[in-house]
Amino acid sequence: MKLAEKSLGSVSAGFPPTVDSIIAWSNFFKCVGTFSNYVGYLRSACCALDLQCPPASETAIQRAKVTIVKRMVGSPRPRMFLLRALVKRLIADANVSVDALRFAMLWLVSYVFLLRVPSEALVMVRGGDDCTARPGEQSVIFLDEGTGELCLRLRRRKNRPQGSLLKRVCCCKGSIEICPVHILWEKFFKRLQPGCAPWAHVSATLARTRLRESLHALQVSGSCSQRSCCACAV
Repeated sequence: MKLAEKSLGSVSAGFPPTVDSIIAWSNFFKCVGTFSNYVGYLRSACCALDLQCPPASETAIQRAKVTIVKRMVGSPRPRMFLLRALVKRLIADANVSVDALRFAMLWLVSYVFLLRVPSEALVMVRGGDDCTARPGEQSVIFLDEGTGELCLRLRRRKNRPQGSLLKRVCCCKGSIEICPVHILWEKFFKRLQPGCAPWAHVSATLARTRLRESLHALQVSGSCSQRSCCACAV
């Protein structure tokens, strides 16, 4: 819709889409897979509204995909994930200082709830009895006293405009070192005052730098602190 407004003059000029508008749209994509997915979403929307949409087999659209592939520079960087064993290593020495504990808990909460660090983890606040009365906060974490579950209320997510309520239970039997309830809550968030945001002054750049430094200290390959190196995703 933004493309239609800025490039074609109005939303009505871009929806239902024409082949030409889809080709123009393709110029904004760097990954052919992402373009294919979004064209599919566009066709699904048209189908739901009983509108006509150019077929995916349209020659011009296939040529646009070839063009996107040619624009892709170099080979895709390897995927680097923080798996459970590595998360355990990252938080093993977390008690050496308050600062080390703070960042270790950032890695743990991001792993436990599968968060996007800049938009969902760094803005997190510790909830209290009034956690449901904080509509302006993006991320509020609190313990449900009734069920014993650690809960995270997100005001919005990428695919859920109305937000989500994520819940995690104790996992001491399997991995006591990274238990959401007894490590993340009891040893960190519970000690904070309600409304406290432990990472409010941490930027995404600083978080990435500290993660790389920690991984480098653990001698994890590919964890170089150079800006051009691959950042391990939290």
